Amino acid sequence: MAFALDLSKFIEKAQGNAETVVKKVGIDMLAKVVDRSPVGNPDLWKGEGPKGYVGGRFRRNWQVTFGRPAQGEVDGVDPSGSATNSAGAAVLASYRSGISSIWLANNVPYSYILEMGHSSQAPLGVAGVTATEFQTFVDQAVRELDT
Repeated sequence: MAFALDLSKFIEKAQGNAETVVKKVGIDMLAKVVDRSPVGNPDLWKGEGPKGYVGGRFRRNWQVTFGRPAQGEVDGVDPSGSATNSAGAAVLASYRSGISSIWLANNVPYSYILEMGHSSQAPLGVAGVTATEFQTFVDQAVRELDT
């Protein structure tokens, strides 16, 4: 599961601060998908979870890339989302004009069913809902330039 941001649509609005706006929008959108990502909670399951289960694998697997979606998965879990946000922010810090797309991808095998609302924690999904808010993120980033 992934979505791409078409950066050309708002570069003009940001004028000379395009790189700053792109980075801010990317960081904010990543934070939102990470925050919306359900973390396995055995208390909500119909059956028993695996012994020693620790949730956060889906949340950990949000990956930021330029030009094309990430391949493969990231090892480990990140229930709080802080490591995932930090890793993504580090990638976004290297954004430069001329890069035409930023991808936020999650490649765990069950990402599609979560996006389709399988989790009671995210009944509307994660990425699609966040993508619909793209213009709001852009507007906020541009407003912050004025302050």
